[in-house]
Amino acid sequence: MNKILIAILLFAFIASCQPEKEASDVKILKEDEMIEIIKDIQLLEAAHKDLGIFGVERKALADTSYMIVFNKHGVKASEFDSSYNYYLRNPIKFEKLMTEVERSINLNP
Repeated sequence: MNKILIAILLFAFIASCQPEKEASDVKILKEDEMIEIIKDIQLLEAAHKDLGIFGVERKALADTSYMIVFNKHGVKASEFDSSYNYYLRNPIKFEKLMTEVERSINLNP
């Protein structure tokens, strides 16, 4: 589980290296939306590990999987990135979010 969290944090760090947008351009997803999206991403990443795919193929699979998750939830990658960065900058909210993700995964194996 920790490796998945590290992967998500790395993804968020890379996304945060992009220039800041004006506050009016940024849509912050609600906590319940973020919980479901992050949960789906973590489950997909866990499934990817079991496939034994590495390198370029694994990155392509991950990119496709992220797009599938975003489409499923009706969000753009940029909306997720902005929202994830928002929660990262608010440690109490981020901890609550990730606790709920973990609880949700453990309740629905």
